[in-house]
Amino acid sequence: MEASIVILCKNEEKNIGLCLSGIYAQQYKDFEVIVIDSGSTDRTLEITKDYPVRLYQIKPEEFKHAHTRNYGASLCGGEYVVFITADAYPQDDMWLGNLLENFDDPSVAGVYGRQIAKSTAYPMEQCFLDFYYTQEKRVQRLEGPQTKVKDVFFSNVTSAIRKTLLIENPFPEDVVMAEDFAWALSVLQKGHAIVYEPKAVVYHSHNYTFEQAFKRFFDVGAAHRNIFQQNGFRAENSATGAEYLKKEFLFLLQEKKMHLLPWAWFYNATKFIGFFLGSHYRMFPHFLIRRLSLNPKYWEKGKL
Repeated sequence: MEASIVILCKNEEKNIGLCLSGIYAQQYKDFEVIVIDSGSTDRTLEITKDYPVRLYQIKPEEFKHAHTRNYGASLCGGEYVVFITADAYPQDDMWLGNLLENFDDPSVAGVYGRQIAKSTAYPMEQCFLDFYYTQEKRVQRLEGPQTKVKDVFFSNVTSAIRKTLLIENPFPEDVVMAEDFAWALSVLQKGHAIVYEPKAVVYHSHNYTFEQAFKRFFDVGAAHRNIFQQNGFRAENSATGAEYLKKEFLFLLQEKKMHLLPWAWFYNATKFIGFFLGSHYRMFPHFLIRRLSLNPKYWEKGKL
């Protein structure tokens, strides 16, 4: 097999069928699919068994984003390890081929694709994805001291990585989230390149409540502090935030949904406050950090 596709799932009966059917409809056929389930209690396993996948089951308490992905990589027989989340699915039958064609360049360590919102997504989630996942292809390298976080952008929602590099440089298991960013930083620092391929498109989006948005961005802020700030990276400046708010305003105007503007700005403020507090998490006692986090089980004493 040239490619091994790894899917992590738990209680994804609403999504796993779309994901797998989209994968097996690809024009590129030289792949295997490995599904790692962490304790589904719905019809996820029943649906998965309708497809020729290699199924592995782990206990719910054994699951962690980085650790389980590293485990998945160890099971792969392909030259390339492809990750796609169970709640994402390819837009067309060229998704996999478009990801893998970038490895013709031997300097490329990993490739990630474009995410577009599902039809059920909040308008703000659609705008957010359009802002960060554009139609312009990018080759990311670390060049010079003035490095920004955007130069290390990467996402395991849909990605492909050379297996040899992933085994040598596994996802770090001591970050609360953003293990994909941390991995990308590691290989970029060693002189490799990361490619953003906008032709490899998946549908993927979440409709977070205000509480979920706050807690998720608390974790994002903490991860960015641990991954980037301590390595001398500059955060995005205020102009980037202003550019996004302008795009959001124009998006709502174009979609004739200006009545959502107060809700949208409050939603953005919730995420900003969560990110800010997360980036200063060391000021808070451990019990409070766990309350503010969307992933409290990751905040083990002595690790952060």
